[in-house]
Amino acid sequence: MIPFSIRNLVVEGQLGGVRPGDDRNTVLDRLGPPSELVAGIGGTEIWRYGNFELFLDGDLVYTLFHDWLVELEADGEREIDAWILGAPEVPGYDAVVERLTAERVPFVTGRDRHNRRMLEIPAGARLLFETDEDTGVESWTALLVVHADYSSGFTPDEPAA
Repeated sequence: MIPFSIRNLVVEGQLGGVRPGDDRNTVLDRLGPPSELVAGIGGTEIWRYGNFELFLDGDLVYTLFHDWLVELEADGEREIDAWILGAPEVPGYDAVVERLTAERVPFVTGRDRHNRRMLEIPAGARLLFETDEDTGVESWTALLVVHADYSSGFTPDEPAA
């Protein structure tokens, strides 16, 4: 079994040993073939391993992505270590900040282009939080690790004076 560690994805920016910047042969060597292959926009390929996604531009992995955090699936070839996502509900912003702080994981607070709160772990992932319009509850909705050449959409908060 190939381990998919949520902690490694968030903190180290890698999924089963694959990072943005790796090529498709590295992905195949480390993860095997995807459970599903989807054609994306502009020639992008999306390789799915359960509901974990790798975005490829030509031969280059440029993003690791997951946006269904309440249900982690990695198909039969992989095993998930859920870490902070092991509870019945996806944690909110404050709970994630508290956990990262307790584990001494450095992060930067900020916003995406739609003004939603994000946390960026410098060596790892960006965590996106959204507020449910009906309930007003803000929860962690997606995580992504983006290659530096493709990175945009994060604006750090101004440091407190």
